[in-house]
Amino acid sequence: MSTIESQTGRSIRIQGTPPPDSVCQRAGFDRCVVRLLDVLEAGILICSETGRLRYVNPAGCAILAVAEREMRGTMIDQLLAPLADLRARARDVEGASSPELAITTRDGRELKIGFRLGAGPALGLADKEPLVVLLFQDITSFVEVREERNRLLGLEAVSRLLPTIAHEIKNPLAGIQCLAEALQDSLQDEEQREDLRAILSEVERMRLIIDGLGLAGRSLTRSRARTDVCGELAALERLVAARARRLGVGLELACRLKGPAAVDPGTLRLVMINLLNNALDACSEGDRVLAEIDRHDGMLELDVSDTGAGMTEEAARRATDLFFTTKPKGSGIGLALIAQLVDLDQGSLRIDSRLGRGTSVSIRVHEGGDR
Repeated sequence: MSTIESQTGRSIRIQGTPPPDSVCQRAGFDRCVVRLLDVLEAGILICSETGRLRYVNPAGCAILAVAEREMRGTMIDQLLAPLADLRARARDVEGASSPELAITTRDGRELKIGFRLGAGPALGLADKEPLVVLLFQDITSFVEVREERNRLLGLEAVSRLLPTIAHEIKNPLAGIQCLAEALQDSLQDEEQREDLRAILSEVERMRLIIDGLGLAGRSLTRSRARTDVCGELAALERLVAARARRLGVGLELACRLKGPAAVDPGTLRLVMINLLNNALDACSEGDRVLAEIDRHDGMLELDVSDTGAGMTEEAARRATDLFFTTKPKGSGIGLALIAQLVDLDQGSLRIDSRLGRGTSVSIRVHEGGDR
């Protein structure tokens, strides 16, 4: 008996006499019966029909982060999932696609596993028990790339559709605004005029929200224009203050910039109105919303925080996913487009939230011309 070294560094025992035309014979070996399952790069798991493990190859042990001796005789659901669930997943997948499974390994890694199921022979076992063979691989990196591709494709589709949608909505909104302004000029009753001013304020806020759908593909800082950011923030405060009062929410907007900034004023308004509306949506009577704009070391800093309902850790992580929303009537578009904008400007967006304690959104981008 002799041994050879596999590509993974494992010693493979060679025994028996190979046929004259075999690969082993042509390679110069006179004895060759190789445990192929031991040298495969994919994981192989063999279990009984009851789900009790009979064999896991070294690659499978490495993927699952367990030693072979720890798995002997244990049940498959302790490592992956119950056999019935795996079979159900396999039945649900059509065509050439492989079923997928999210697992947490013994060393705490979150993995996506792609797998195939099949019936196996008794493999020389004395009891001749029918066996199930599961071939599996770690496809976590592939899934991450696929999800990012789908996110980008979704954003591209939204970027194409939103200008048309926004245009169709703004036309009737402009008609409402014109009629309200005409009525305001003709009315003598001050209380009624105040009501119409509130309507016009809401129409303007709706117009800005619709304009916010046009965030796709825009830039905040790729502008040579010098913008009075503090003036823009003061104008936004006038728009959202009425809503904040109706909700009983305290509102504070602070601009600490000294002089104008190289930012696009339209994009700044769209970003801030989206963030402020999100914050107010999360608040109830007695809560507070704080928005701050500052600069530090050539970076423009935009922060909006609230003391509202907050989000779970999972919801906060997914908050910038396209079409994901925790609001009953939310679209899941605004934050996704803001995140895309920040990426294009090579900046950073951070969301910190605690359920029942509030949320803060922080954006950092290089001021125009500083990159």
